[in-house]
Parts: sequence; structure tokens; C-alpha cells
Amino acid sequence: MPYAKSGLAIVQDNLKEPHKAWMFLKPFTRKMWVVRGALLIYTMFIVWFVEYRSNNPAFRGPWKSQLGTALWFTFSSLFFAHREAIRSNITPVVMVVWLFVVFVLTSSYTASFSSMLTVLRLEPVTDVEWLKANKSVIGCDGESFVRKNLEN
Repeated sequence: MPYAKSGLAIVQDNLKEPHKAWMFLKPFTRKMWVVRGALLIYTMFIVWFVEYRSNNPAFRGPWKSQLGTALWFTFSSLFFAHREAIRSNITPVVMVVWLFVVFVLTSSYTASFSSMLTVLRLEPVTDVEWLKANKSVIGCDGESFVRKNLEN
């Protein structure tokens, strides 16, 4: 049976870690970023293949144009900004699976990143006397047992 130790626990902001410009990459490992990119490329090729076989003129022309259109279609579908019409009935199914995977990955990324920005900055304070000596500001309700504990 899980339990939590009762008593007074205080956490304070740990501002020792400097702001890092590339911190947004930390929620996923390098391997996960590679997998995410590979999924984008894989979905791009599936969409291109299906639309090319259905004679969609947007996915025809030189190879660079075809791959660029397929990549742009797959990437812009994240923002519902694609302008290419789809002709195959299979492409929406592929895109629904792609958007579901992106939704799950984005939710995981958001949860990890937000916890990194908050929880890692907090550290427990075990010495109440240190707080009193540094005259740290502590927030609590007026009649809380925390206030009575700190004043004694």
C-alpha cells in the first residue's frame, strides 16, 4: 500500500541552472527524434505513392517537385494548412493514422517538457533554520500549521 510521509515539506526555486537555448530538444532522446523524422518521411512516401498511383497532378512532375509536394503535404497536415487536393480514398486513412501518432507524440512531448521546466527547478529544503537565517520569503495561509512551525 503506497503511503506518503506526513509532516512539513518545503520546496524552493533552484535558479542555479542557466537558461539553455536547446532545452526544447531534451524531452525526447536523440533516437526518438530520429524515429519521429523517420515517421514523417515514411508517411510522406506512403502519401506520395498512393496519390501518384491515383494520377493526382499535384503529385506529378519532376522528382524534386513530387517529393517536395509530398513532404509539404505531410508536414502541413499538422496545421491543417495543406492546399493539395487528394484523390485517393486511402490517403485520408493514412493521414488519420499519422495525425493520431503525432497527437500522442505531441502530448508526451508537452508533458515531459512542462515537467522539465517546473519540477527540475524545485528542490526540497530540509533545514528550516537555513530559511530563517537567509530571511527567505515563505508563502502560506495565515492560520496554517506551517506558519506556527516556522515561527517556533
